[in-house]
Amino acid sequence: MKEEKNSRRSFLTKTIAGISGSVIATGLPLSALASTPTIEVPDSKHVFLTKPYLQAPTNDGITIMWLTNQLCLNWVEYGETENLGTKAQQCTHGMMNTNSKINTVTLTNLKPNTPYFYKVFSKQILDFRPYKITFGDIISSETYSFQTLNPKAEEVSWLI
Repeated sequence: MKEEKNSRRSFLTKTIAGISGSVIATGLPLSALASTPTIEVPDSKHVFLTKPYLQAPTNDGITIMWLTNQLCLNWVEYGETENLGTKAQQCTHGMMNTNSKINTVTLTNLKPNTPYFYKVFSKQILDFRPYKITFGDIISSETYSFQTLNPKAEEVSWLI
């Protein structure tokens, strides 16, 4: 019996080739072999896959995230009363973050220890081309609330 020595690169190459060959032999994409459950939603209707959820709270800001089943342009309307009144969109280097199913908007320059109300909006993108975007339906959530952190608080509690 001949002992064969494999380098890490050789091992990885053979492993990837083996996996690829198995996938090709089954005729299925690699993602079809994943065991994670998926949410069945008809692609024709623009819907939220999750309610909005809060991330990274600070004394003067918070990030709001939500998922949609369609690519979209998104924004949050918020304010200190249920009338809202302020609109925020996520921008990077002056460009609006669009054409995504994972929607994120960070609110900044908020007052510490202050309750806020917010509502999320997603406008379906039917066609995304340079200099031309064709939009579809706009969906919106119900109005939710949060409170910015109190910088003078001696204790805090978190729900995980």
